[in-house]
Amino acid sequence: MKYINLGSIGKNLTLLVILAVLPALATILYSGLEQRRHSIENAKRDVLFFIRTVNEVQKRITNSTRQILSTLAHMPEVRNMDSQGSSEIFRAVIAQNPDYLNIMAMDINGEVFASALPFTKSNLADRKHFREALANKGFAAGEYVVTRVGTFHAFTFAYPVLDNQGNLKAVLNIALKVERFAHFFDVAQFPENSFLAVTDHKGIRLFYYPSNEDTNPIGQPILSKAWERVQKAQGEGISIHHSSDGVRRIIAFQQVRLGPDEEPYMYIWAGIPEAQVFKPANAILARNLMLMLFATLMALIVSWVIGKNTLILPMKRILTTTQIFARGNFHVRSELSDQPGELGNLAKAFDDMANALSESQEMLRTIADYTYDWEYWLLPDGVLQWVSPSCKRITGYTASEFMADQKLMHRIVYQEDLSLFKQHLEKIETGEEHSSDLDFRIIHRSGQIVWINHHCILISRPDGTSLGRRVSNRDITERKMMEKEQEKLQAQLMQAQKMEAVGRLAGGVAHDFNNMLGVILGHAEMAIDQVDFSHPLHEDLLEIQKAALRSADLTRQLLAFARKQTISPQFLNLNNTISGMLKMLRRLIGENIDLVWKPGANLWPVMMDPSQIDQILANLAVNTRDAIELAGNLTIATQNTVFDETYSSTHPGFMPGEYVLLAVSDNGCGMDKQVLDNLFEPFFTTKEVGKGTGLGLATIYGIVKQNNGFINVYSEPGDGTSFKIYLPRIQTSETVKIEANEPEPSCGAETVLLVEDEEAILRLGKMILEGYGYTVLVASSPTEALILAKEHQGPIHLLLTDVVMPGMNGKELKERITVIIPEIRVLFMSGYTADVIACHGVIEEDVQYLQKPFSVKTLAAKVREVLERKKSNN
Repeated sequence: MKYINLGSIGKNLTLLVILAVLPALATILYSGLEQRRHSIENAKRDVLFFIRTVNEVQKRITNSTRQILSTLAHMPEVRNMDSQGSSEIFRAVIAQNPDYLNIMAMDINGEVFASALPFTKSNLADRKHFREALANKGFAAGEYVVTRVGTFHAFTFAYPVLDNQGNLKAVLNIALKVERFAHFFDVAQFPENSFLAVTDHKGIRLFYYPSNEDTNPIGQPILSKAWERVQKAQGEGISIHHSSDGVRRIIAFQQVRLGPDEEPYMYIWAGIPEAQVFKPANAILARNLMLMLFATLMALIVSWVIGKNTLILPMKRILTTTQIFARGNFHVRSELSDQPGELGNLAKAFDDMANALSESQEMLRTIADYTYDWEYWLLPDGVLQWVSPSCKRITGYTASEFMADQKLMHRIVYQEDLSLFKQHLEKIETGEEHSSDLDFRIIHRSGQIVWINHHCILISRPDGTSLGRRVSNRDITERKMMEKEQEKLQAQLMQAQKMEAVGRLAGGVAHDFNNMLGVILGHAEMAIDQVDFSHPLHEDLLEIQKAALRSADLTRQLLAFARKQTISPQFLNLNNTISGMLKMLRRLIGENIDLVWKPGANLWPVMMDPSQIDQILANLAVNTRDAIELAGNLTIATQNTVFDETYSSTHPGFMPGEYVLLAVSDNGCGMDKQVLDNLFEPFFTTKEVGKGTGLGLATIYGIVKQNNGFINVYSEPGDGTSFKIYLPRIQTSETVKIEANEPEPSCGAETVLLVEDEEAILRLGKMILEGYGYTVLVASSPTEALILAKEHQGPIHLLLTDVVMPGMNGKELKERITVIIPEIRVLFMSGYTADVIACHGVIEEDVQYLQKPFSVKTLAAKVREVLERKKSNN
């Protein structure tokens, strides 16, 4: 190969320089053009990435807005359309969420009745979001508006308020400040003359930053050409065109939707001036050309000096810098970017690349730092690399504290959840699971327990080598509390359903059981009257009678529990009623237990059967006697009590109103949670076999519920028990005295029509009444009774009929017989009313009723009472 030699190094260098200049010059020009193209592409990516980020932020704001409105829609003040209460709540929400201008509530006609800001009467029925919320009964987005309360530019959302049946009651309206997006624009550090804009679904400007009212006024539509381009796009787009102010920009836009299938309600725009994008590339190109010319001239003059200092050492410097940068030190620079020539260009290119990468990382870090969730990054060896600042909101500890103390995360895990957390980490660290979710508790710096959802995922390079783990933690404490409350309400519902099912069973059994008891009691009583006191059978008959009476008491307790017991309520002053029982209660509990009576002053009256008060106090006194082994106290107290809406909303089962409290407390052995959970179930007892039926407290529960009251039990093992019974106040100034004197039975000569489908009761009743001198006509069905009433020659003075019979009940029979015999008196008898002659267990006015089972004397006395009442009325 023949070498070219001009005879001197200078000439050779000159030739080399000249030859080198030409391709170098071409390279610089090409590089400049390429850099311009790359600048455009980078700018497009940057602006598109930016609006996507803003879009995600807006979606989170929308979701947060939906959650806020959903929570407000379920509040009692809002549902009840309480203007003052709702406005106070709205102001509190606005104070905690400065991103919102105002929250309002309108009725279904659009009239504002509550607002966080002071307001005058106004109507928002013409608003898009209001109409959509009414039509869809769901969350709705609005459009650009000038608020009528406060006169602000805003973007609004709406949410319906439904009652328990799903009917519309009101609509909530919330106004969002769109100015908050200015922060993201400042962080992005876009070139001068760039902009960020937000429009509604009609293309009306909601926000333009930096503000320019001359060319881009708020509340006015954007250019029609730009809007047409948006309408044709799917989701997002980017283009280069002139803006409203005449500046040619790279403009990106993206649609914002409430759901994937819904129409956009907002568009986000961002633009960068094309000239600003080209400016760095043009400047670099011009400077490189100047440097190239200068380098060529210098090379011709001092080519012999260049040698080692201008080639070898700079190249080594750049190589060393590149190697340091590759090891992760992103702050290192070549410090040769100001050098002329190719080496200077190379160094400048490297430094520009390093600067661009650092800026990109800083932008990503800034976005990550402002995430709502607490996130952190672990290297493959488990060392924390980065922690988001949001950790302080969730844990109380700062990111620097987590970085300085690598074991802090393990120490704040709730002790009972620590083993579960460690098992989760082992599965991730060993590669058994690529990603995993875990809900567990941590202890906040303040000592509060916080539930978090912990999501961990392994991150790998394309070649499969591990980059570490990315962890995201979300505060789910509120969700866990709601789940716990739902479980509690479900358990209460199941308990109520179980009690109701047992009650229906008890009420159904009572009718037939009482019939049989009536036969036993009647025949036993008549047999006792016929057998001499000294006869051996007399004692046996008394035992039969006692057993039947005890069974009747058991049936009455079942009916009381099932709330099927027929009662005769009276206006009572509990202090007077209880005072009359104190002597009996003292005998019942024994001398080793002190009875303390604390009557409340000016006690309100209640409407209740006094015998039910007797049942309640007797049952509780017996329980107290069994709970106290040696000596103790039983305290009975009364007082007036008022429950408001606030108290009732936090205590399931309680209704607002005025009540009279009957409190019965002892200092006995108390009860544990398991016993308390089953306390009011029928046949549940902690006593030995034969010492308790398990119906005492079930009876109390049924009596309280039958009288529209509430009952609460407070007890701890070893600390005694307190029963608190709340009975509704009755508005009256009178108290009806209780007349407990039962009339003595006497004979009669009237005619009685006895109707009973149970043959044994029919025979027994006929035998009893004939024994007292009455003429008795018997019918085993209502149809037979109607025939007798029509065909009987002579008067029929009294209809004595069962209430529950096949084909026709006692009340219907009475109505049909009174058509035939208008003056006839009626006496009903039953062991289970089924609400035929009673409303919710309360005997209707002017209805005479005899509870089964009954004794011979009771039947005779009641028949005489009804017939005598007729005579006195006549």
